[in-house]
Amino acid sequence: MVKLDEIKELWNNKKPFAADLKPEEALNVLDTLEETIKKNRDKLEQLNIAKKLLNLPEIELEIIYHVVEDSTILR
Repeated sequence: MVKLDEIKELWNNKKPFAADLKPEEALNVLDTLEETIKKNRDKLEQLNIAKKLLNLPEIELEIIYHVVEDSTILR
């Protein structure tokens, strides 16, 4: 599972903003990033459910939600 900081770094380093990037390439990058981020978001949400049941502090997922929102806006 990717750590939250790694997801943020992955998004910041890989998001397609290059002017010379072809639309198909940009969409492929977005698809790959979204898939990776969403898989990890789902795993972290499941982990939070378990933590809540065990009365443990939950993981803050706001970073992931912002990254997913940004990737959706770029489409």
